[in-house]
Amino acid sequence: MKCPSGISEELLKENSLLKQKIKELEKFEAKPNKDEEDPWRNDYPYHVFFDLAPDPMAITDLDDGRIIDVNQAFVAQSHYSRDALIGRTTTEVGIWVNNESRNAILNRLSDTGFIDNIALEFKIGNNEIRQAMFSGRLVEIGGQKCLLSVSRDITERTQTETIARNNEEKYHRLFDMESDAIFLIDNETGQILEANKAASFLYGYSKEELLRKNHKDLSAEPERTREATHKELTMVPLRYHRKKDGTVFPVEITATHLVWNGRKSHLAAIRDITERKRAEEALRESKRQYDHLVSNIPVGAYLLRTTKNGGVSFKYVSPRMAEILAMSAEAILANPKIVDLSIHPEEFDAFRKLNRERIEAIQPFLWEGRVIVADTVKWLRIESHPEQLNNGDVLWHGIVADITERKQMEAALRKSEEQYRSIFENSIEGIYQTTREGKFLMANPAFFRMLGYDSYDEMVQSITNIPDQIYVNPEDRKHIMEIIERDGEVRAFETQFYKKDGNKIWVSVNMWGIYDERGKFLYFQGIEEDITEHKHLEAQLLQSQKMEAIGTLAGGIAHDFNNILTALNGYGSLLLKKMEKTNPLRHYVDQILAMSQNGAELIRSLLVFSRQQAIRLKPVNINTAIKGTAKLLKRLLTEDIMLDIHLAREDIIVMADITQIDQVLMNLATNARDAMPRGGKLTIETRITEINHAFIMSRGYGQPGAYVLITVSDTGVGMDKETIKRIFDPFFTTKEVGKGTGLGLSTVYGIVKQHNGYINAESESDHGTTFHIYIPLVKTKAKAAAPAAALFGGGGGGGGGVEKLSSLPRMTP
Repeated sequence: MKCPSGISEELLKENSLLKQKIKELEKFEAKPNKDEEDPWRNDYPYHVFFDLAPDPMAITDLDDGRIIDVNQAFVAQSHYSRDALIGRTTTEVGIWVNNESRNAILNRLSDTGFIDNIALEFKIGNNEIRQAMFSGRLVEIGGQKCLLSVSRDITERTQTETIARNNEEKYHRLFDMESDAIFLIDNETGQILEANKAASFLYGYSKEELLRKNHKDLSAEPERTREATHKELTMVPLRYHRKKDGTVFPVEITATHLVWNGRKSHLAAIRDITERKRAEEALRESKRQYDHLVSNIPVGAYLLRTTKNGGVSFKYVSPRMAEILAMSAEAILANPKIVDLSIHPEEFDAFRKLNRERIEAIQPFLWEGRVIVADTVKWLRIESHPEQLNNGDVLWHGIVADITERKQMEAALRKSEEQYRSIFENSIEGIYQTTREGKFLMANPAFFRMLGYDSYDEMVQSITNIPDQIYVNPEDRKHIMEIIERDGEVRAFETQFYKKDGNKIWVSVNMWGIYDERGKFLYFQGIEEDITEHKHLEAQLLQSQKMEAIGTLAGGIAHDFNNILTALNGYGSLLLKKMEKTNPLRHYVDQILAMSQNGAELIRSLLVFSRQQAIRLKPVNINTAIKGTAKLLKRLLTEDIMLDIHLAREDIIVMADITQIDQVLMNLATNARDAMPRGGKLTIETRITEINHAFIMSRGYGQPGAYVLITVSDTGVGMDKETIKRIFDPFFTTKEVGKGTGLGLSTVYGIVKQHNGYINAESESDHGTTFHIYIPLVKTKAKAAAPAAALFGGGGGGGGGVEKLSSLPRMTP
């Protein structure tokens, strides 16, 4: 497809002829002169041949550059007369456009004696610049050195070639810029002769690879491709081709058949229609879903066309609309007026008037009213929106909804308004409405009494700015507004309010926004519960938990210390028996025994404080235990922490002390709450798992068998690796002074160990914490398990067994 650049073959042939003519002239010049005075003109065949040559020829004196003679073709082409040329130099005549070209020619002549096929520019008599192919020879005429030159005007040919080159470049640019893949293909062989960049991109081959392929190589249907080529089809709407990576995809082919370099060929424009096919399929699926939706939505749908001359016709009626009107869709399409006939007589005039006004104004239509359908009165809502067509007609897109039940409910609602008012006035919880800015619109007696006011009027006169006058922390109301903006409502948000007398109360806030039918905000509505007493009880519960944990630790220490004191007291008693009453050291032994007795009394006091008891194991469904604890856990968490419980479907039976299991969950939930000061999520999950050899090898602890895995995870601040190593150590805490004893996780660890279980923790800073608790499943009929020897085992992190107490020293007299 690429045209040759530069000088055409035809021009080269012509230049060869010029060379031949120059050689013939040189032969004539070599012959003896018949007339020494005018050898040039007296040599008859020579000058006749010179004058009749079709190409411009000239003889120039090599010394002074003056023109000696020119032929008729030179005169005709240069637009100069013979007299204007003879005897003058080419510079004087002004033939040369560029004197540097002339000097270069003369220099070359002096070196070689000839010039062949030099392209140069010259100026003719009308000052037009032309292009010529120039050849010359040095000759002697009458002993005088001359330049014999032959030129051929190639201006038009050069212009044509330039245009051709420009067109070719433009063609190639357009060819490669085309977004569709384009191939030039030989019809007979199927060989790809040319391909653009889009073809390489589409099929994944380089251009060189494509030019080595047959067009059937790109087709997933070679026989159909060959058939289309032989039939010289110009349009193939769907074929399947194959990319280099094997992907088969649909294409659309447009072909132009032509003869190229003597071969029947065709240009094939190939477009990937994968996205179009997907879109068509999506459109078909969308239409199917739309038809299904329209057929099944609880409201009827229709398309009604009105014309400028008053014509009315239904273009579509959904099955639901026909069902609502107890008519067939065909009957409505055939006679639109039967719909009007169903309008209740008391509504008819208003309906027709509104209908006419909206059609004339081309404005949305909305009507609620009664109709008579099958001798039954129904309430309908008819709503439609206009779409003006190009010809001036209007297409109304409408829906018909049966609102009979809603109207009945509205009537019932009006009747129950007095009952609602009674509930509102007598509710024990505060109910109120406020503006976004923080002013009361309404409040029930329970609310203003909760704040210590005698009446609603007294409260609204005293409180004009709710955030600053009621909230102990005004930022809490901002936070409530943010939650409502995000979630639409806020539930169980705990905060403190000021009462009329300045005292503070704890309240649980439930609030949401009220909007009109158009979605415009009207006011906030809320319900408040005074939870001051609950907060006191909660504080007592937390204190009780702390004391219980401390007591458990004290009991463990007391048991160990009691063993030491027992040995000390025993050895002291034996020593006292063997001493003489007069022995002066007896007094010291008495003091040792007295101090041992005091220590024993201290131990007894610690045991009373710790209320130490052996755990009582019995078969427990762990899922039931967690469900029973869930309510208490929710109260431990703040309102911005979500409790998410996922329990295994099957019953999971373990030997456990349910009180101790509750204590584990409460301690972990408390820690999770403190780790999520800005809210988050606490998740408790159970499932059956097995501790096998691989588990034991990877973690370094455990006994093979079936276990329940209780996973407790939060989305809190998490812990770093150093903290994780110490979390089960007694008295270790990351909380501020006065906000934690450091015994919570130690207690959890001890309880799990008493249940012959294992516990570990996983955490990263800012990525929450997860505790994994493993408790053995019941295999056979349960028997009461012996109490564990001690509450705290060795080490942290859930590895290893419970540390056994050292045996008492043997005491012998």
